[in-house]
Amino acid sequence: MYFDVSKHKIPNLLIIAALAYGIYEFKLVFLISFMISLVVLFPLFLIRAFGGGDIKLTALLVGYLGINKAIDCMLLALIVAAIISLIKLIKTKQLFMRFQYFLVYIRQIFQEKKFTYYYIKERDGYSNTICFSIPIGIAYFVIYICQYIGGE
Repeated sequence: MYFDVSKHKIPNLLIIAALAYGIYEFKLVFLISFMISLVVLFPLFLIRAFGGGDIKLTALLVGYLGINKAIDCMLLALIVAAIISLIKLIKTKQLFMRFQYFLVYIRQIFQEKKFTYYYIKERDGYSNTICFSIPIGIAYFVIYICQYIGGE
């Protein structure tokens, strides 16, 4: 999370280390889960809805948790991200502007019948983004605590 917050990147070295440990611990099942997740999530990267590090981190979650718990974790992460985003947009008084921007983006997709980038770093900067590793971390912690308390 530190790197995501400070540099807006998740170093590939950390991803590779987590990937190597997952393959060592869980063998081929981990690698297959990771690779399928990358393929399924890649369109979100193509339209810049998620960063590459977020996609790789999510794919690691699928490998470590399995598909069912990873889906629970990601749904919870999306809820946490939505709450963080809402607070940030209200605090910066950009809620209606970003909603308008989103509607224009959707209309453009339907009119031009092609996907374009939702986020462009050079155009949008980082002021309207959140580091998705934080909601993922919070969600993973909640899932872990629930699993620990529930005995699963």
